[in-house]
Amino acid sequence: MSKENTILLSNFNINLVFDVNDYNLDYPTERTMKISCIDDMEYVLKEHYNKNWKELFENKDIVYAVLSSLQISAKDDNENNKVNLLMDTSKMYGQIKYDFGFLQDENANKIDAIRKIIGK
Repeated sequence: MSKENTILLSNFNINLVFDVNDYNLDYPTERTMKISCIDDMEYVLKEHYNKNWKELFENKDIVYAVLSSLQISAKDDNENNKVNLLMDTSKMYGQIKYDFGFLQDENANKIDAIRKIIGK
């Protein structure tokens, strides 16, 4: 694949966000769990599925926990190119920021100039 079609994103952040309620509160609080690898994701989802919330959130007073959103972000080392994804209970949202200059290579500029000269 040519340089003009590739952006390498290497800095990833993945968060699972839960609405958690315990005996001491009248309303749920938001808890975010950072995921660093697929094993973390598997562990968190398995514990949530098995309703093992007390161990998962290290709190003996947890009554219930609801997975409310998944957040994924990635960026390149210079932070010129970024991708943010959010999936929650009612919508999915994505945002991409990229640097047009990064996507061009010197040959693409030459080909564009040639096309302008020959009228195509």
